[in-house]
Amino acid sequence: MAADNAFSFANIASPKGRQLEQMVADVSASYKYYWLLSLVKIVSEGKTGFISNQEMAARMIAAAWYPVVYFRLKFGYSDKLEEKIRLVQKECALSDDASYEEIIEAILQSRNSELKSKLSKLTRYVPSRFIGSLFDDQLAISKRQYGSSFEGHKDNDVKIFSQEAGNKSQAPYVIEKGGITLMPDWIQFFLDYSQMITDSTYFKLTQFVQRRNPNVPAVSEKLIRPTERKETEEFKSARNYWKRAIKSNEQVYDIYTKNPFTENALNRLGGLAIDHFVPWRFVLHDRLWNLVPTFGRPNSSKSDNLPDRDFLDDFCNIQILGLKANIDWEKPENIEKTKKRKKRIRLWMLTVI
Repeated sequence: MAADNAFSFANIASPKGRQLEQMVADVSASYKYYWLLSLVKIVSEGKTGFISNQEMAARMIAAAWYPVVYFRLKFGYSDKLEEKIRLVQKECALSDDASYEEIIEAILQSRNSELKSKLSKLTRYVPSRFIGSLFDDQLAISKRQYGSSFEGHKDNDVKIFSQEAGNKSQAPYVIEKGGITLMPDWIQFFLDYSQMITDSTYFKLTQFVQRRNPNVPAVSEKLIRPTERKETEEFKSARNYWKRAIKSNEQVYDIYTKNPFTENALNRLGGLAIDHFVPWRFVLHDRLWNLVPTFGRPNSSKSDNLPDRDFLDDFCNIQILGLKANIDWEKPENIEKTKKRKKRIRLWMLTVI
C-alpha cells in the first residue's frame, strides 16, 4: 500500500495531479495507461494543438508492442488494445523487435482501409472514457435525464462537456471530430512532470499486467523495449562451466538431439552453443540453472519457443552431470544440495512449460 501511495499522481504538487489520479482510478483495460503515456510522449516531442485519433492509436500500439508481441504478455481476454496489436502485426508484417518509430510509420502510412477502420474503433471511446470521471457531476444529471438509455449518450455528453470546459482547461484536451485538442496549461503540466507521470504510469501498469500474468517473472522489465543484449559475465562463466563438464565427463550430451559432444558431432551440428532452456525472453537472465549445452543448429531452430516437457528429465540429468564435473561431488553436503536443487528446478519448470 505504501508503494502504491508513493506512485500516486496525487503526490504531484499541482491540483492536476489529483485530477490525473482520478482519471486512472478505475481501470479494467490497458488503454487508459497507454493513452496517458502517448499524451506525455507527444507533448515531450513538442507537439501542441490538434492530435488525430489515428496518431494516438498508432502511438498506443507502438508503446504496447513489446509487452504483447516481443514478451508475449497478456492484457486480458477482452482487452481491445492487445487485439489491435495482433492485427497490426499481421497486416503490416512488422518484426517482433520493430522500433517505436517503425510501428507508428507503418500504421500511419498503411493503405489498408480495413485496418484503418478497425483501428478507428480503438479510439472511438477512449478519449471520452479517459476524462469522463472529471465530469461526474454533469454526468449524474445526464443519467437522471436519460434513465436506462444513459450509456448510449454518455460518451457524446463527455465530448460536449469537454468543449464547454475548454476555456477552463478542466480536462487535458477537448474532444473534436477525428481527434483531440490539447489544452495549453495541461501541456505545461505534462512537460513539468513528464518523468514522474511516466514512472508512476509504468508502476500502475506493472501491477495491472502482473495480475494478468501471475506466473511470469520480471514483468516491469518487459513493458519497454529491452536494451541491446550483450554477453554477461554469468553467460561467459556458464560457457566455461559446460566446457569443463564436457571435457571431464563424456556422458554429457545434448538434450535435444541426444548426441554426445564428440568432435564429429560438433562439426556436423554447428559447434557448441549455450541454450536458455526456458527462453531468455521469459526469464530475462543468464543464470546457470537455466543454461544447458547444445549444438548451434538445434539452438537456432529452437528460437524463443518454450521447450517440450519431454525434455525436462534430460534437462535435470544434464544439470546433475554439470555439477558433478564442477564441484567436489564426494562431499555429502554437495550431494544433498544437488538433490534439493534438482527438485526445485523441476517443480518450477513444471509451472512454466
